[in-house]
Amino acid sequence: MTLTELEAAAIAEKFGRASVDKWEEWGCEISLSNRFGAPGNFVFIYPARGRDENGRRYRIGGNIPILVDMETGRCRFEQPSWKC
Repeated sequence: MTLTELEAAAIAEKFGRASVDKWEEWGCEISLSNRFGAPGNFVFIYPARGRDENGRRYRIGGNIPILVDMETGRCRFEQPSWKC
């Protein structure tokens, strides 16, 4: 059975909440990525946001996408391959 996008998003959010210490504080929200792809997986991002000293929100970078296997629902963070 293949997961729907909605089912995969719920799994990714649960994984993200358990794995990212400041999920609530940073206001993370799961969204399907339109930039990254991984065959056989849904790829989700979770843009984090902070607040400056005046209370204005800004985006925090460096988030690693969450992959959800379309068949098994297994979650993992994408392992970036850094090449300098």
